[in-house]
Amino acid sequence: MPGPLESGAVPELVALFDGNSIAHRAYHALPALWAQRGEPMHAVYGFGSMLFKALEDLRPRYAAVAFDTPEPTFRHLAYPEYKAQRAAAPSDLYPQFPHIRRLAEAVGLACLEHVGFEADDVLGTLAHQASEAGHEVVVVTGDTDALQLVGPRVRVLMPLKGFSETILYDEAAVLERHGVPPALIPDLKALKGDSSDNIAGVPGIGPKTAARLLREHGGLDALLSKLPETHHESVRQARMLTTICRDVPVALDLDRCCVLYDLGRTTALLRSLGLGGLVRRLPGHRPPPTPPKKKAPPPGQLALF
Repeated sequence: MPGPLESGAVPELVALFDGNSIAHRAYHALPALWAQRGEPMHAVYGFGSMLFKALEDLRPRYAAVAFDTPEPTFRHLAYPEYKAQRAAAPSDLYPQFPHIRRLAEAVGLACLEHVGFEADDVLGTLAHQASEAGHEVVVVTGDTDALQLVGPRVRVLMPLKGFSETILYDEAAVLERHGVPPALIPDLKALKGDSSDNIAGVPGIGPKTAARLLREHGGLDALLSKLPETHHESVRQARMLTTICRDVPVALDLDRCCVLYDLGRTTALLRSLGLGGLVRRLPGHRPPPTPPKKKAPPPGQLALF
């Protein structure tokens, strides 16, 4: 039978998960966990924890998860140094992704990707399609680039301090954190730089100065006339690299994204992976009630068991 998400869900809510971002964050935030047959499982465990918490808290009717592909993206073709400084992923991380996909699919999430684009771009496209169709959207990710997607119908849920706490960003929260509205997040990163993506930014302009300049001028285009021409091309390219694409050739198929799961089958999968501890975190799962404690007999009487 379908799990408890079938009833009580919010029909208009679509939850979109960044598979790579959550898996990477889990891998580095959690202690190593190994299945009995010697397979690493901490990224799977962390992904499952975040997935189940988000589904329980948000109660979406539809959900999907996006992944990167190993092929170069359009950003790498435009700027070969894009993310070039990043160390190779740990050898025991990527073998965990097939299990992450199996877990996501068991709960009813569609797993989506597209060659030439990052998971961010797939999420941005799906969020745009869903919001245009009148749905509320929550993007679940650990990547601050996704904050540019926030809008009247789109929010971003991010984990804090591992996976024990989260923060839900609306437009006001993005402005409070970064000093600019969501639409100017790519402009902000282009100015201040982003070491994780190997984007240098403009020398001498840090986050606070970049935010102030963008507020004063209303955006990067108006601000460029104030910057030396030697930086114009690099800043424009940096904005392109940090702007999430919203027209990837993928379609939001709600029939594939309906959040339903078979409790028995999902429980069996978790236990087969050595992750039985996640069963109690399944959305809607309730452990059996604790038997009441036996009262102590009055003084002078024996307790009969």
